[in-house]
Amino acid sequence: MAQGNTVGQQIQVNAIWSGIYAGYNPSANTLSKFIGTIIKSALMILGALFMALVVYGGYLWLVSQGDQKMIDKGKGMIVNAAIGVVIVFSAYAITYFIIYNTGIAAQYTTGIPE
Repeated sequence: MAQGNTVGQQIQVNAIWSGIYAGYNPSANTLSKFIGTIIKSALMILGALFMALVVYGGYLWLVSQGDQKMIDKGKGMIVNAAIGVVIVFSAYAITYFIIYNTGIAAQYTTGIPE
């Protein structure tokens, strides 16, 4: 044990090295991690865009002052935003289902082809 390290620090270092020797490297920058980060970021941006479109559609509806054209525009914007979110998250769910049920994900999480 290195001098100056507490027992807790040494246990933590040993646990990290044990995981790395077993094939788990949390700091590895793999392609699958990179793609996962991009997908998560894109979903966050799309969620924020959805909220902005719903708020703007609600605002148009609110300030329409009975103008049927503005009411229809606001309602249409809210409906189209909701349809867009359903499509995006359905595509994500289908892709997730296919990847995890075909074993593709296991190849990228363990690094060992099945």
